Amino acid sequence: MRPGYGLHPKYLKGILGKTVTQDLKRGIPLTWTYLENK
Repeated sequence: MRPGYGLHPKYLKGILGKTVTQDLKRGIPLTWTYLENK
């Protein structure tokens, strides 16, 4: 994975505990669109 894609590690605390809304293949950069808003 090249740097600059997906969410920055500084958002880790905000991501933990959230649910992914769809199946993701290995290597897909994680973005806010894949996370459920709860």
